[in-house]
Amino acid sequence: MTKRTLRLGTRGSRLALTQTNQIADQLRQSWPALEVETVIIHTTGDKILDSSLSKIGGKGLFTKEIEQALLDCQIDVAVHSLKDLPTQQPPGLALGAISQREAANDLLLAKEPLDWKALGPEHSIGTSSLRRRAQIMAGNPRVQVRDLRGNVPTRIRRMMEGEYTAIVLAAAGVARLGEAAPFTAMIPFDEMLPAPGQGALGLQIRDGDEPTRELLSPVNDPEATICCSAEREVLHAVGGGCQLPLGTHATIAQNAIQLAARIASLDGANVIDDRISGPTDQWRSLAQTLSKRMIEKGGGVLLAAVATDLATGYEDAKTRAGALRQGPLGNLTILVTRDEDTDGPLSRALRAQGADPLCMPLVQHLPPSDAMPLVGAASSIDEFDWLVFTSARGVDAFADAIEARGRQFSAVTTPIACVGGATARRVSERGASAQLIPDEASGAALVAAFAAVCELSGKSVLFPRSEQARPTVSEGLARLGASVTDPVAYRTVPHPAAGSIVTELRAGRVHGILFTSASAAEALAGILAEPDFQLLKSLTIGAIGEVTAAALREHGINTNFIPPESSFESLVEALVKHHS
Repeated sequence: MTKRTLRLGTRGSRLALTQTNQIADQLRQSWPALEVETVIIHTTGDKILDSSLSKIGGKGLFTKEIEQALLDCQIDVAVHSLKDLPTQQPPGLALGAISQREAANDLLLAKEPLDWKALGPEHSIGTSSLRRRAQIMAGNPRVQVRDLRGNVPTRIRRMMEGEYTAIVLAAAGVARLGEAAPFTAMIPFDEMLPAPGQGALGLQIRDGDEPTRELLSPVNDPEATICCSAEREVLHAVGGGCQLPLGTHATIAQNAIQLAARIASLDGANVIDDRISGPTDQWRSLAQTLSKRMIEKGGGVLLAAVATDLATGYEDAKTRAGALRQGPLGNLTILVTRDEDTDGPLSRALRAQGADPLCMPLVQHLPPSDAMPLVGAASSIDEFDWLVFTSARGVDAFADAIEARGRQFSAVTTPIACVGGATARRVSERGASAQLIPDEASGAALVAAFAAVCELSGKSVLFPRSEQARPTVSEGLARLGASVTDPVAYRTVPHPAAGSIVTELRAGRVHGILFTSASAAEALAGILAEPDFQLLKSLTIGAIGEVTAAALREHGINTNFIPPESSFESLVEALVKHHS
């Protein structure tokens, strides 16, 4: 084939990018001469994170902006989770392929083994889906079902922090991200039917664009296409949107398709189940027959009772998103280089000021290669005179090690010193409190604070640190006479997707970059070619502290500002001040 570039449009969440990168890799393997580029598009659903999906409208919430970019020829293919894609294609667009399907089941995640059907009113299950809510209530009307928004890692974190007893997510998304929880259980289809198309990706193209359809042919899975199309036909025939409580699932065996569907009231009191089977090539008529039977059994009444005006909800959400764009950072795209998703703390602070955060981490944080020194330190914490932290990740790693030993971090009585306010806040969030915080957030200032307020000679200090931590704190405390134990709490390594940042910079889609660690600064310098450094000169660059700024300067990258406090909020406030 002749040289061609294929532009894949997607949302900016980690799951969306992971899914799109999987498609891109398949296309590159099938067409070695094909250049594949990922274009990130900000959707209304990504901007409004404080309302349930049923209230702001599910129809097109995560797809309309991407579809418009496709119609405007800004991209060649729109990559969607098929369950989010409305069943009716907008004029001018068509489905070009449906990917091989991951497990279509829903997945239960919890901190400890449990049977969700046996939970009582003191327990809660989190979900953003009316379909899951209705089926949970049908299986267990005693448990609380509470709304849960956010990307997959955020939802799991909130569950782990105790906001929910358990949560329910699509198994495919959790698997694609490689996420986990202490307890996971696949929910069988007889307990919960999935959303139509769940587990598959839908690749949208412009209607009539046969060359692109041909390029996508290696990605298209014939069996998944038939099964997902039948499921989506059921939804279309009952007049439902992706936020209505209808579940359906199709399988193929011996050239016959089996199709099951379920409609439930939100309180779970009324459930309508039905199924149908027949020749695979008659999937459409079978789906329509099943839909008609479900409506005749009362399904239409149940759906009408919970129907949401999706168009109005979407327009309301769009209005709210437009109001955010009037903020001081109105519609600027700011690159977030830390390892968080688009609903992370720095991203939320940016969005509140009108910016579009683009989360593309340069580094990722992994457990230590040898965890025994950290485990040993956690076991003997009471033997130390001071506990020192210089990062929130160090706090989390050590608190997790403590709690894995069956003890609450909040019960630790050893006095705690933190390098700055952000680290101290993380200590507080984990249930403890810091006794020593220097005025300036730096390792040198922390050592100076110790010298000013206490005698360390003969004292023992525990300092859980990054593998790449500079020796400032360890050596400084040792010079004050302390015996310092500094086990590695986590490692910082280059992120496998870091190269995508270069594509965004070269395409001119970024207005500014925020660095929150020296390791991120060093990682960027390591992947930029010499001409790329010139691109940075036209961007606004902020560093969270002097150590990070110094790492940038070492590579010839100047910062426009450093906030007075090393926190995400202060960093964004400094960005606003710079632009105003």
